[in-house]
Amino acid sequence: MNNSKCPKSLFIILASIFFLCDSFSQELSLYKQIAEKIESDYYDVKRLKSDKFIKAFSEAISFEFSLYEINVEGRNVLVKYRKKIIKNIRIKDKSVTSALEICFAIYDCIKKNCNNEEKYKLSLVQYKGLYRALKTMDPHSAIYDPILSKELILRSGNLKLDIGLDFILEDGDIVVKNIYESSTAETAGIKEGDIITTINEQPLLGLSLKSVRALIKKSPDFVKIILLKKDTGFEERYQLEKVLLKQNNVDAFLINGEVGYFKIKRFSVGSFKAFKEKLENLKHGKGKSVYWEEGEWKVEKLTSKGGIQSFILDLRNNPGGSFNEAISFCDYFLPKNKIIVIEKSGKQNETYLSKNSGDVKSPLIILINEKSASSSEIVAGCLQNYNRALVIGRKSYGKGSVQQVESLIVLGDNGNVVKPVLKLTRAEYFVAKNIPIQNLGVSLNINMVKATIEKNNIRLSNSKVRREIDRLGALESKIKIKILGKIKFDEFKYPSNDIFINKKYPQFNFDVRLAFKLLEGDGPIEGDVWKSNEFYFRKKDICKSIKEGLSESIKNKFKSLGIVWESGGAFSKNIQPKLMILNFKPSLVVSAGNYLSYKVMIKNESPIAANQVRAELIFNENRLKDQYLYWGKLGKGSSKEISTKFFLNPEFAGCRIPYQLHIFDEHSKLNVLNGVFMVKKLPQLKFSFKYKVRLLKRLPGEDHVAEFLVRIKKESKLVDSSSMELSLKNIIDYNVIEVSISPSIYKDEIFKKDDELEFKFTVNIDRLNLKKRYPLLFSIKDRLKLYEVKHRIELDLSDDIMINDIDWSKITDTINPIEVKIDGEQDTGGIVLSKENLITGSITSSKKIVEIYLTRYKKIYCHNYFLDSTVTKDFPLKLEIPPNAPEGRYLINIKTKSGTTHLRSIFFSRL
Repeated sequence: MNNSKCPKSLFIILASIFFLCDSFSQELSLYKQIAEKIESDYYDVKRLKSDKFIKAFSEAISFEFSLYEINVEGRNVLVKYRKKIIKNIRIKDKSVTSALEICFAIYDCIKKNCNNEEKYKLSLVQYKGLYRALKTMDPHSAIYDPILSKELILRSGNLKLDIGLDFILEDGDIVVKNIYESSTAETAGIKEGDIITTINEQPLLGLSLKSVRALIKKSPDFVKIILLKKDTGFEERYQLEKVLLKQNNVDAFLINGEVGYFKIKRFSVGSFKAFKEKLENLKHGKGKSVYWEEGEWKVEKLTSKGGIQSFILDLRNNPGGSFNEAISFCDYFLPKNKIIVIEKSGKQNETYLSKNSGDVKSPLIILINEKSASSSEIVAGCLQNYNRALVIGRKSYGKGSVQQVESLIVLGDNGNVVKPVLKLTRAEYFVAKNIPIQNLGVSLNINMVKATIEKNNIRLSNSKVRREIDRLGALESKIKIKILGKIKFDEFKYPSNDIFINKKYPQFNFDVRLAFKLLEGDGPIEGDVWKSNEFYFRKKDICKSIKEGLSESIKNKFKSLGIVWESGGAFSKNIQPKLMILNFKPSLVVSAGNYLSYKVMIKNESPIAANQVRAELIFNENRLKDQYLYWGKLGKGSSKEISTKFFLNPEFAGCRIPYQLHIFDEHSKLNVLNGVFMVKKLPQLKFSFKYKVRLLKRLPGEDHVAEFLVRIKKESKLVDSSSMELSLKNIIDYNVIEVSISPSIYKDEIFKKDDELEFKFTVNIDRLNLKKRYPLLFSIKDRLKLYEVKHRIELDLSDDIMINDIDWSKITDTINPIEVKIDGEQDTGGIVLSKENLITGSITSSKKIVEIYLTRYKKIYCHNYFLDSTVTKDFPLKLEIPPNAPEGRYLINIKTKSGTTHLRSIFFSRL
């Protein structure tokens, strides 16, 4: 169809819609149902602006054309005549029905120009257009295509279709953190700590957690993954089926045998029931116990019954969910006949009262942050306004609207029934005594402010956090009030590097520590993180101190102890300990592969004790973890020698590692000492390699059995090269196929210079692959698999051959390493200085080099150097680093034709 005919057909469709509205097609019924739902259930129909609605619909479809690879003449119709269509709308009926009819007209005109394959794609594209159009009304109204609708329905029912793996990003690796019960991952024997390297043949190197989850989500039924097993170090392949799994949205722990901690991840259907079940389990000694010891949270299995005296409800990062579940939680902690929520729609108001009096006396603290929204804010705001709970954390998201989720019934292209889901905002809610949440969020009793340590001071984080009020088209509350001014809010500062104290259970950070100490009420909060002030609240004084401040008698009591009341509801001590670094003895030169040791002497030169002294090594190198040297008490005038040691990977050979030593306690200024570790270059790896082999007698038609006796001798000094690994591979037509060697060959002792190791094993060789000359490849790797040397041999597999014992002295092969010299490199630090972003030098090798490239953190920066000839002595090397590449440690990768990759570490710096 040419463009000249399109306008005519388009306006014929428009006319048929306007004048023959009763003749809706099957597809038009989707648009008709949406129009009816908006007119009957939407919060405020006046918010639908026809011109914006239709413009958003057409622009979204136009954008999706390229993504779905739809190239039809109807696309030109859309682009050319969209403005005319919208212009006509402005002078016609602006009702909801009219807007949806025009959207269908645009869709139907394009569809007439599509082939069958494109029609299927276009049916998905229309949902993208409708989704964007509904967003012009408010940020939370939407429609989901039938595929996404299934997931949405499952999630609301506390179910998901998945393989059953939770994972985290740790040092660039995707590490398994949790395995769901009754999942295919559990059946397959996958364990916590296993590293996922590949999903559906796609490597995960450099991908974010969101991208990894998307790969699993895209797979319809089965997911193929490759794991690096934590216990063995070997790769294993799995094909895992997606099954329906019940999500665990409630975690429960008993803190110090008396505080019930409940992490509510989402208010899905059944969350309150799960809360009650886990509460009963804790009371009967089932579950996990948490306690604070030596400056960190310890988690172990609960062994005795617990008497829960108080509660912590952790609603941080809880996006909301079921409205009814939130009502149930409020109902449990309130007396009867208290207003929980007032729901106000455009047509009527509805009030929800508490019905069942639950636990109305136990002290309760609720934790929230900027990602706590909707149902989370109902629970926190309601219980706070009745003085039933203390709210700690950061200001919540501010979503005070309620959405109605409903499935529509539509006939698809092939006549089958599909059920897209329509979500419409139906009301605004107000908690407790008519307090609005929309755009305001829940007020805080104690505001936890993120901060970082810079030099000797705490600096508050001023990063902008996106909340409901920042979203385009956010609803305005029908009640205009100011935030209550009679409650004085305190700001509590803590450094961001202390947020996650327990890696496995990251929810146990300082927010929980503060909440626990407030409920415990046994004195000032201990200095488990560095801070300028301390808060002090006792259980009976919590609500009183928030509104009125502490009484004069309490202030005078602490004055006598050297603690004074300050503005903002905080205490500080008059006398502060003074910590001094007396001397330090770091290992200035460290061999790669050894344990790096560090010693330091500190002294408390003050008349009072420092209760929580903390010393730690801070590294600028991302792949080196900070080292805690000491955490404990240091009496007045006393000194302490503290030390640490940790393994240094050989990849740091020839590098300078800057560090900072931080020493402080809960009151004193931060003492900082700067230094640099100088790491020696890694010695070259050399082996002499001897072997003898014979074919054992076999019966006709059976596989060959080759018996190998291999001896390797180490001829270089490589520190800590224990656990040498020898492997044998079969090379057929240049494809490497592993030959089964059982058991795997390891040596768990230290392998020193001039030591010899001898291995004896047999290998079955498939007779179907019989060739006169059978190529094999020996591979020797050090413990960290940083270096690998290879040796190739050929077996004669003629039927009548029998290889006898061979004299060791006649079969000797010394494997020479590749030598690399870098211009401008300093012997002590391995620094390469360059003005022109060039790395130059020379290579000496007897092997054929086929590839040279430069990497940093596994990212290739320079890959422009190829050879296919034998490199002689002092062959010139030239690598160009991009101008935007950062300074720091790089690896030169030199790959030979035999498959060996030689790594050379440098530290690049610009003049």
